[in-house]
Amino acid sequence: MRHIWNRNTIPMKSHRFAFLLATVPLLTPPALAQFHQKRSFHASLGAALGGHSTTSTFTFHVLGVDFSKTQNDGAATFTIPVQVGYGLSDAFSLGFFLEPGNYIDSNLTRTNGLFLYGIEPRFYAVNKERFAWMLGLQLGGTALRITDNGGGKTKESRYSGSVFGMGTALLFGLSDRIDLQLHFRYIATRMPLRSYSEDGNSVSTKDFSGELRTSGVAAQLGAGFRF
Repeated sequence: MRHIWNRNTIPMKSHRFAFLLATVPLLTPPALAQFHQKRSFHASLGAALGGHSTTSTFTFHVLGVDFSKTQNDGAATFTIPVQVGYGLSDAFSLGFFLEPGNYIDSNLTRTNGLFLYGIEPRFYAVNKERFAWMLGLQLGGTALRITDNGGGKTKESRYSGSVFGMGTALLFGLSDRIDLQLHFRYIATRMPLRSYSEDGNSVSTKDFSGELRTSGVAAQLGAGFRF
């Protein structure tokens, strides 16, 4: 007997096969998104407060003989870190930081301006969908201007040198693009004296030199943006 084939006589096995094809995507779990991913772009803006120990050394050169004076002190810093990074892998990013702010030592007659800058490699030890734990380094330079208005004169000292920092951060995703960041950093600087002036007149540093070293910690709260 001849078999008549039409759409109403499709075998039951074909229905079952089609059903399985339709349900497999529903049963397969979606790939988990990560807070940081390769080729992702990160930018952040924050506010940081720091406390530092300082060592100032001044050396006077008299007839070929050096006389040095060292003073230990403390200082506080308030800075506005701007950080940008690019994901080289799912666990590593490389970027840069710019950090203007103020340096406040125990001498209340001084006004100060501070600026740090450099590169910032980051490693993401924990990298979940809405949370990341990050470890990082900061390698670069720093510049400091100290203006002292005491004693009837305006004396300005300018320092610049190197900065080394290392830290950790907790990153909390508030949405797919915005996150809250909490950083803790150790920061060390070494800054030779570059210039000195009194009442706007430059003073030669041929007969003396100076250096300022600092080391301390800073806590930073900020907002991050991911693209």
